[in-house]
Amino acid sequence: MTTGSTAFSLTTDVSSGGVASGAGVLAQGLVFLGDDFLPWIVLAFGAAMIVGNVLALVRPPSDPPGAARTEESGPASPPKPPLARVLVMIAIGAVAAVWGLASLLS
Repeated sequence: MTTGSTAFSLTTDVSSGGVASGAGVLAQGLVFLGDDFLPWIVLAFGAAMIVGNVLALVRPPSDPPGAARTEESGPASPPKPPLARVLVMIAIGAVAAVWGLASLLS
């Protein structure tokens, strides 16, 4: 038994117990973002690593609401991210973003 439409085809093989397979979808080339799915994901993760780590450097976390403040120790503030780790993560993100962009443009 086969069910289908013009945009999406899902085949069911009755001899294998009625298990549906997406072979019809793959044969038609209807894959999310096509053949460029992996480069888009690499570009997105690389850009997210860059933006997240740059924002951690520019605007470090502030005091959480209701943080304990004492006269002796001053305000309890969260630690700032280590500069070396942030720079390494920005570099890794930049490599991934450039790699993804180069894969998309080639």
